[in-house]
Amino acid sequence: MNTEGKKRLKEVSLLRETHLNFKVVVEGSAEKPQGRLSLDLPDFTLSFPVEFKENGEITATIPALGKGLVQLQEVDKVTASLEMVVENQYFVPWEDTLSIKKEVQVGEASAFLTQAEPTLQVRPVSFSVKEYTSEKDGSSALNNNSGNKQKTSERLAQLRRAGLRG
Repeated sequence: MNTEGKKRLKEVSLLRETHLNFKVVVEGSAEKPQGRLSLDLPDFTLSFPVEFKENGEITATIPALGKGLVQLQEVDKVTASLEMVVENQYFVPWEDTLSIKKEVQVGEASAFLTQAEPTLQVRPVSFSVKEYTSEKDGSSALNNNSGNKQKTSERLAQLRRAGLRG
């Protein structure tokens, strides 16, 4: 058997799915091979199925494992191997040591709102209307003949009725 690697993989993430691709040439057999990818840990072995393609390529997928396996959090390296069975014969065409990538993972956050109680302040408003006298001609804005005097008087009466003018 001959193996060709496109890129040597040395680090595996636990938080993301990882695809390992192999090119394995099987000579002298018409039987379709069977296989798996194995990760050897101190206390057990994880195995993942592989997909054989017609052109001799093999794809193994290591799913995102997250923090579910405490044993993976405690190790820095694992031995990985591609194991194959062809015509009842066992072969290991690839084996390597992979580093476990320790990634930063942010846990779930909870959000909450705090609101200050609204404050309502009521203050009395007072104002006064002063008569404006023009310095140029000495006329009063309240006393001119254009009807302003009547409008001003009506507005003052409205303000008195509303209790805003004393």
